[in-house]
Amino acid sequence: MGDGGLERRWRDGSLEMDLPTQTLGEMFNCNHTIVSQANPHLLPLVHLQKQLSSRWSNIVEAELKHRARVMQWLLPEWAAPLGRALNLFTQTWDGDVTLLVPFRAASAVSPIMSPTQDEQLMLMHSGEFAAWEKLSAIECNCSVEATLDACMAA
Repeated sequence: MGDGGLERRWRDGSLEMDLPTQTLGEMFNCNHTIVSQANPHLLPLVHLQKQLSSRWSNIVEAELKHRARVMQWLLPEWAAPLGRALNLFTQTWDGDVTLLVPFRAASAVSPIMSPTQDEQLMLMHSGEFAAWEKLSAIECNCSVEATLDACMAA
């Protein structure tokens, strides 16, 4: 054993906190996040939110998170694993800029199987296109940051 006989245990961070914005903000003094959202359980919700008005989108998200928290609170002790799984829906899943793979492309790949090389290429190209459409927003935010830095230096 190359690890000195120690057993390593890995756990998916998305069950507790998929976007470590607070930790990254403290470590690197940043408060602006660019998120590439590819979680198969959240993509339908995020795409639905994009199609709704801002008001309805916020209502749907708040209601879903509220219902998941209530279910966590009501679950008996023996159902704790289900409560932890509900964390998937109570956490923050978007950033200041959120990149989304088109839903058609994401749904072509099964979330429980490793994608083939062709599926990986298709997802990679879809992700590139998603990033291109957000470049102006990223550039605008970076120019605001540079201006604020220049003001603080003066």
